[in-house]
Amino acid sequence: MSPIFSSAVYGVLQVVRKGGPQIKLVVNDICGELQLIGITATLGTHDTELAQLAVARGQLEKARQHLHDALSIFSGAHDRNPNELRAMALLTEVDLSLGDTLTASADAAVVVERARAALSGFPGSVWMGRALQVQGEVLRAQRKTDAAKATLGHALEMLIQSAGKNAPWTQQTQAALASL
Repeated sequence: MSPIFSSAVYGVLQVVRKGGPQIKLVVNDICGELQLIGITATLGTHDTELAQLAVARGQLEKARQHLHDALSIFSGAHDRNPNELRAMALLTEVDLSLGDTLTASADAAVVVERARAALSGFPGSVWMGRALQVQGEVLRAQRKTDAAKATLGHALEMLIQSAGKNAPWTQQTQAALASL
């Protein structure tokens, strides 16, 4: 699919999405049709970026919706994109920030599982480090201090190796560990 067509389709979906529950059914049907013509994961990345902007603005419910939309696109895309893991990790943080610890815990388990599957024989990756980081944050919120320390410690090792000691996720993990 050409980038221009992808952008046009995405723009239409954004307009239609605002129309309420019945229109959302149409959007889901359209997304199903787009899967047949080759929807690209780039559209999921775009929704992930919109979610990050919503988080920065304190609009957590809006961020959650963008992330659900992104994950829906990623699951239907013909190409694979590691930004799916980024969206899943951010959704875990958003759910945790909204006080939905149970959902955040389930989100964290899925992102860790998918990140492990994506390792492809490598000992670690930034995606695995990030997945462990959000899982550690969930454990911290659940007051499972020992498990949180172990998970965050492992996340920190992976993030330092893959992203560096000055990377934002590395620093966030260091701060979380220091707070335990």
